[in-house]
Amino acid sequence: CALVALGAALRASGLTSAEAAYADVLWRWTALQLALAQAESAGYDPLEPRARLSSSECELLRFGARKLCGCASSLRHSELAFSAAHAAALEATCAAVGAVTAPPKEAALELLGEGKGAAVRGMCRFDLFGRALRGRSVDHLAGESALPPVVLPVELSLVPDCVSSYEDVCNALRHAVHLCELLANQQGYIPNTYCLRVSLLQHLLTAVIPLPLPCSHPQRASRCFWAASPMRYETQADLLRLLNLACRHFAACCFSIRVTRSFDAVRLPGGANLATPP
Repeated sequence: CALVALGAALRASGLTSAEAAYADVLWRWTALQLALAQAESAGYDPLEPRARLSSSECELLRFGARKLCGCASSLRHSELAFSAAHAAALEATCAAVGAVTAPPKEAALELLGEGKGAAVRGMCRFDLFGRALRGRSVDHLAGESALPPVVLPVELSLVPDCVSSYEDVCNALRHAVHLCELLANQQGYIPNTYCLRVSLLQHLLTAVIPLPLPCSHPQRASRCFWAASPMRYETQADLLRLLNLACRHFAACCFSIRVTRSFDAVRLPGGANLATPP
């Protein structure tokens, strides 16, 4: 705001825009020189922490120097160019700003080049920094990589869409139990195994395996899948064993999934189909 007011006052007094811009550069230069003189009068020493400028003060000085150089370089295209004497003096001022705002490490290295003694060399010592060096190989510290897990494929298409005999029912149940065991044993590598097992058993019990007709049904002997032909004992034992295993998987999955109204419509018919003897 002060610079804008100064430029407006100079142009109102009769100066041209080029002359006002030149005066703006000189005013900025004077302010920067005053800041440098104040830092030197305060006993600035880059090697003494108590007499060192803060990071914000150094950044303000560097920003002022950059802004001053930018304003001075914009005068080369104006009617009133920046003089050579002023350019040399401005370069010296910017160099002084760089020396004042130099980090302590750079100042210490400069003093080391001039041979100031062992007291100054101790300022650049950082103990325990040898651990950060990369002078030796550290590959032997990594150890052996973990072997990737062997994930067996789960072929849900093994369960057929329809059955026509007792042997087909046993094979469908055997494939379903085997797939449920694969999903249960690999639940750390395959996501949503509970939902997959419930969906598989629901499809098997409600859409693949036919339900038996009641014993009092008049057409049971001709239309019931389970009464149309006799069943051998080994087939019946295998079927009951597979139904027992499928029921265990179905119950475990039902107690592992959040209960909702739609899921109740899956649990109740599935459990009823498993409990209904053929």
